[in-house]
Amino acid sequence: MFKENYIKLDKKINDKEALFNYLSRKLYQYNRIDNEVNFINALNERESEISTGIGNHIAIPHTKDLSILKPTLFYVRLKEMIEYKSLDQKPVKHVFLIAMPNNYFNEHLTLLSKISTLLLNNSNLEFLNTNNNPKEIYSLINKYLKSDNNA
Repeated sequence: MFKENYIKLDKKINDKEALFNYLSRKLYQYNRIDNEVNFINALNERESEISTGIGNHIAIPHTKDLSILKPTLFYVRLKEMIEYKSLDQKPVKHVFLIAMPNNYFNEHLTLLSKISTLLLNNSNLEFLNTNNNPKEIYSLINKYLKSDNNA
């Protein structure tokens, strides 16, 4: 579901549309989805309900869709913040994409909870802001994913 190469640091992306296109292209390249357009549509449909920009410069776009072949978590730290229509009206720098096949309802909610717990810790956010080593970032995130008690 989550691999070290699913971490992209300091990506130059201009806006939310370009972000969704980038995420879709990457998931297609990694054989995690079978249709980029359907996946982007699913992300946009989810965004139309309420923004996944949760505040504090973080977005957790997430969707369940038939185009998704395998559960996937993908992390992108943007080089420059982008407008996202976040709940706190602040731009986004950190993006945690959650892509789940349609029948993964409980796993979807569990993963959202674990990522949220990771992000509630200010030292974790500082680490994500400053660390340039994907292996170390992977270790931090993976610790929360593997934890039954949310680390």
